[in-house]
Amino acid sequence: MERELVDWLTAEFGTCRYARLGIGDDCAILPSSSLDTILTCDAICDGVHFLSTQHSPEQIGYKALAVNLSDLASMGATPRCVTISLVIPCSHTLEYVKRLFAGMRPLVDLFHVDICGGDTTVWDGGLVVSVSAIGSAPVRGAWRIDGAQPGNRILVTGRFGGSLLGHHLSFLPRCDFAKQWRETGWIQACTDVSDSLGIDLAKVARASGTGFVIDAKSIPVSNAAIQLAGVDPTTSALDHALCDGEDFELIVIAHPDHAVVLIEETPWQIGLTDIGVITSEPGFYITQGNENKPFQPNGYEHRLNIEKPPACR
Repeated sequence: MERELVDWLTAEFGTCRYARLGIGDDCAILPSSSLDTILTCDAICDGVHFLSTQHSPEQIGYKALAVNLSDLASMGATPRCVTISLVIPCSHTLEYVKRLFAGMRPLVDLFHVDICGGDTTVWDGGLVVSVSAIGSAPVRGAWRIDGAQPGNRILVTGRFGGSLLGHHLSFLPRCDFAKQWRETGWIQACTDVSDSLGIDLAKVARASGTGFVIDAKSIPVSNAAIQLAGVDPTTSALDHALCDGEDFELIVIAHPDHAVVLIEETPWQIGLTDIGVITSEPGFYITQGNENKPFQPNGYEHRLNIEKPPACR
């Protein structure tokens, strides 16, 4: 549903008088004389992105802020400030809400983010936390999703798969990677991985009018993905890495010469891995053994289903 809605919104409201980049990327870009202003908003909901019966308010608050900072990082932006809107169940106390904000404190302090406003509403439904984040990037220097060129290398930060074992509540947004490389002009395109590595890489390719070939042996698989594959052998660790989603790592597209330096000089704590190449012909392929096989991106797809809401991711 999400992709169809974005396409419709682009057709209906895609002409932006004040934005250099509007609907369709991880963030919008508002131009200015010195720095571009980068805007994003993301909401997380009980029963979809977290379970309030299992996850603490501190974990929920942390994730709500982290997913928005991840979007800013994917644009190469410096986080500046956020507004936070809460839709709070009637049963929740003020102490619970304070604990939500306490969960945001580590990210606020680490990345020097100001909380500068928001809104609260009380109702008889589940908890919803919506964050709007503002960052800045060099003029016309923000990383976009549509800049991939044939021959570019596909790089990824971190490892993938098994996020439901806890990573989706505790990941560190890759703002430090953005800070290190935003001024170089070496990043051709970028996005963060929320729906899945496969789906989000396909978004980059489609937006750029290209295809890709990825190497199965090169995909960095997390220990959590290996653990889940041990529980259910019908799904391999590689399948988890490609399809699980909510890894919130970055997909980074760069010229081959720049890719080598990016990999060598990115700190090992972040890690940067070359997993494939952008191709001129549309189409998605994965190399397994010595054979290129068609690759069908799978993962989380936002959808409307009133009778049966999606399970927690």
